[in-house]
Amino acid sequence: MIKRKKDNKGFTLVELVVVIAILAILVGLLVPQYTKYVDKARKSSDASNLGNMVRAVEIKAADPNGTLAAGVIKIEISDTKTTVGAFQADGTTPVADQKTVVETAIQETMGENVLTTKLKSTSWTDNKISATITIGTDYSFKTEYSTGVSEYISGAKEQ
Repeated sequence: MIKRKKDNKGFTLVELVVVIAILAILVGLLVPQYTKYVDKARKSSDASNLGNMVRAVEIKAADPNGTLAAGVIKIEISDTKTTVGAFQADGTTPVADQKTVVETAIQETMGENVLTTKLKSTSWTDNKISATITIGTDYSFKTEYSTGVSEYISGAKEQ
């Protein structure tokens, strides 16, 4: 006859399997929420970078003693690079010296390597975000953002 201990203090295999199954279910429920949270944080970071670049241009445009003339400034951050363009009021004719002024203003405000910024989130439409700043002759400016960006930037208007 086999003697059994009456003070058996361990877990049975069934109890361990049940605990592991419950943990697996909880992880399965939480992982999708975590990935949504991470992507939202990445999108917020991307929009913040774009918004800071826009603010640097708006500050430069508001300076009556500045060298930024009336026209259109386009800033685009994609999954491969950041591009800046400066154009005459028609929005199509490039102005090379204005582009240099804009790039310098952005770098002075945000740091030397800011124009190497890439998107952190992969869920933006067409894998890029952009802003178009129209600067008037009276130092006024109007900024329009690409779709989806304004929800991350307070006071932004959608294109």
